[in-house]
Amino acid sequence: MSMQYTYIEKFGSAIEKARLAFLLSGTRPSNNVIEEILSGQCEDGGWPAKWSHGQSSLDATCFRLAQAEQLGLSLEQKPIELAIRYLVRRQSLDGSWEEDESFANWAPEYLKPGTLEPRLYLAANCGFWVAYYSGRDNSVPRAMGFLMR
Repeated sequence: MSMQYTYIEKFGSAIEKARLAFLLSGTRPSNNVIEEILSGQCEDGGWPAKWSHGQSSLDATCFRLAQAEQLGLSLEQKPIELAIRYLVRRQSLDGSWEEDESFANWAPEYLKPGTLEPRLYLAANCGFWVAYYSGRDNSVPRAMGFLMR
């Protein structure tokens, strides 16, 4: 086994070890790991970022969906379904996504609302996860259209 795998097995968190086991051998994570990865979800379906003062963040929600994917979780888990609904609800009419305006003073630069670069990043990120988990939604072509324009 390679050295980085040994490092994760020796020093990694339960989630990191479960992600490694799933990615290498398809081993389903324990219920404790699933509960941990899906914990902390806000009422609106998103997850908060460390900087978002407990409010849902698009970027943090996408990160959590990425972790869930690396554990083999699907729309069958209600929190995943709620997260996708959150992303779809937050999409702008032009197909883009943008963090809440109230985050303008404390969001990291790459996520600051009101500028094009974060909208491009979030359109690609949110659009990807909506497509991955729910490809039938019309928000995906809208996101693609925004990115192409």
